[in-house]
Amino acid sequence: MPKECNWRIWCPQMDETSLDANTILADGAYAAVEKWAEENDSNSAEYDIAKGKPVVVYVMYEDGGIRKFGVVGEFQPVYYVTLCEEQG
Repeated sequence: MPKECNWRIWCPQMDETSLDANTILADGAYAAVEKWAEENDSNSAEYDIAKGKPVVVYVMYEDGGIRKFGVVGEFQPVYYVTLCEEQG
């Protein structure tokens, strides 16, 4: 299992550069991008990624290498039921 480390992630589609990168602690680049997407959507009222809007992010590895990833989400609705009035 890979060790957790800090990954630097930014999204040019959101007018970010490497100077704006978020640092995400994760056990791999894929896990870091997923965490980044969750955090990004939770900080936004639109939840664009969860609604299926694909975005491209750049991930800087510990050795300084940079790779490009695409990420898209899937929104799963949750329903809650309450009893309004009892019959009979």
